[in-house]
Amino acid sequence: MNLIDRVINEISPRAGLKRAYARQGLEIINKGYSHHGASKTKSTFLSWILGRGGPDEDIVSNQKELIKRSRDLYMGTPLGCGIPKKFRANVIGAGLVPKPVIDYEFLGLKREEALEIERTIKREFELWAGSPNADSMRMHTFYMLQALTTLSWAMNGDVFAIPVLKNRQGVRSKLSIQVVEADRVMNPFEGSSDADIKGGVELSATGELVAYHVADKHPGDEYTYSTKRIEAFGKTGRRNILHLFEPERPGQRRGVPVIAPVVEALKQLGRYSKAELDAAIISGIFGTFVKSDRGEDGEFGALGGVEEGEKITDSSKLEVSSSSLQTLNPGEDIVTVSPSRPNAQYKSFVDSIIEEIGCALEIPKEVLLNRFESSYSASRAAIEEAWKRFVAVRRLINDYFNQPIYEEFVLELVADGKIKAPGFFEDELKRKAYCKAMWVGPKKASLDPFKEVKAAQIRVQEHFTTREIECQEYGNDFEEVIKQRGNEERLIRELNIEGGE
Repeated sequence: MNLIDRVINEISPRAGLKRAYARQGLEIINKGYSHHGASKTKSTFLSWILGRGGPDEDIVSNQKELIKRSRDLYMGTPLGCGIPKKFRANVIGAGLVPKPVIDYEFLGLKREEALEIERTIKREFELWAGSPNADSMRMHTFYMLQALTTLSWAMNGDVFAIPVLKNRQGVRSKLSIQVVEADRVMNPFEGSSDADIKGGVELSATGELVAYHVADKHPGDEYTYSTKRIEAFGKTGRRNILHLFEPERPGQRRGVPVIAPVVEALKQLGRYSKAELDAAIISGIFGTFVKSDRGEDGEFGALGGVEEGEKITDSSKLEVSSSSLQTLNPGEDIVTVSPSRPNAQYKSFVDSIIEEIGCALEIPKEVLLNRFESSYSASRAAIEEAWKRFVAVRRLINDYFNQPIYEEFVLELVADGKIKAPGFFEDELKRKAYCKAMWVGPKKASLDPFKEVKAAQIRVQEHFTTREIECQEYGNDFEEVIKQRGNEERLIRELNIEGGE
């Protein structure tokens, strides 16, 4: 019992008893997290009052603002621009290239037959993917669309793609891809009040994806536009529209930019960096201020022969440059300010903030800044941690963009009779067996190539991996490498060149 309780008990025993009962009741109520992270009485949490919104309320309602701020950071801050590009460079690089690997055993084919089909698919796909005909706008190759899709996903949180069939003169494939930015998928202006449409994504009464509502023009452009309902699946179950995003909550319909959790940190860091840069520039200017007793007639720029429009009437707005001389108004005096710039603590402070930002993005600071100043082991660990994230995003791109488009391409080859694939349309398992492919992309960064090549050699010798898998780690196709090696060796023998052993 504290002093206040004793005083109250002396004055009013009944009031003291009520206080004792209230204290006991509070002890009963404050159980578990209610006295810790869920406390409503601690001063730490008094202003921390939150609602419990669903994924639509928390995400869809705030998506537009997040996208605008993400784009602003991309256009105006180094780190805000570098993060999406970091994903593009490490996930896509020069492009993710498919290597057909037909499941010939399941299909009952001979290996030679499967190889012939794989070569045909590869030849046709390379022709299509390497030309602008892969793009519905006829501007970009398929590999550029991969890079654009990844950048748009990172910047906006999600991106859409619509497979379109177009008859073009002199083009072997009708397939082209229309990439749709997140802004264009939106709620229609008019629609049934019974439809469950949020963020342009329509669900059925049972919560199943039904359709997307897509604007025919970007709502940010100065055009009139209307929305069109596109069913998510066709009559045969094929996807009519591809939706690429990374869900973080069950029932989520739309994505958020990858920098969504660190938008405030990036904005404040940008402001701080600009302030430090401005201060450093000012500290590099040597200015001499001279007090004048000439009054208004002696204003800077009020000399004879100066046109009225060219006179400077407010000397306080004069630009101060290096080694400048500026007059002061009567009654003003000189005040010397030492900005002490550059700030010696700037680098360490910024690094600590970027370290926290990297934690939210699952990318270590060293990789974000392309700065490896620690030991080999620490730098290697940073690359490995970042690579886990990049591999996960690459899987996302492959599953929701690359592979579905590849399957559409193979389907067209079969429909046009360019390859024979019995049972392709009737049996889903056979269709998947014909469309099976491995996607080869940029390799992981290397700090010590010699050590890593020796490690790969040991892995192959001990049967922990295969030469094909190791080739893929370097972004190469094993079959192409072997063919080229054979050609090189034959040429060396023909020219009777020695050395290189």
